Amino acid sequence: MRGNRRKSVSGGRRRNPSDDGLHTPGVRVQDFPSKGISYRTPGKGRAHHTLSTTEHNVLLLLKYLGVAFEEQKEISAPECQAIAQGLGIAYPSLESDGSPVVMTFDFFLPNPSPFFPESPGALQVKTSSDLCQRGKLPRMLAKFEIQRRYCLKFGYGFSIVDETLVPEHVSMTLALLQQ
Repeated sequence: MRGNRRKSVSGGRRRNPSDDGLHTPGVRVQDFPSKGISYRTPGKGRAHHTLSTTEHNVLLLLKYLGVAFEEQKEISAPECQAIAQGLGIAYPSLESDGSPVVMTFDFFLPNPSPFFPESPGALQVKTSSDLCQRGKLPRMLAKFEIQRRYCLKFGYGFSIVDETLVPEHVSMTLALLQQ
């Protein structure tokens, strides 16, 4: 297993070692082999890491709206493991060696926003085709339920979004505005 992936899984890379206080994603583009397109989008002082075109389009929308966010935000493994155990759900683990993974929110919005007007919140981004895969859907829903319960526990909003949030013509316009 690659070193960065092991660090991410074991929680060894949680904070930016510099003193600037910038968020360091729990998962970076180079940590996993890609089955599609991944992006490193320039930001203020660092690159934003997104693992799909749909995530990238949501990132462009959040940036355009001026919403504060942290992408690939790690969630407390002990908290999630306790929630999974309470629900009788197997906690996600690596197929290769069975070690537990660190779950992440695709986007964590630490302040109230147009998506969550009264509280911080988390966005999980999936394509509609992913949400329609019968073989993977039960496991995906179990992971979403762990994340949703985590959000409830801490008073965060939780939403699952797909590519319909940012249609292709809108994402193309947002990409042009970023240049």
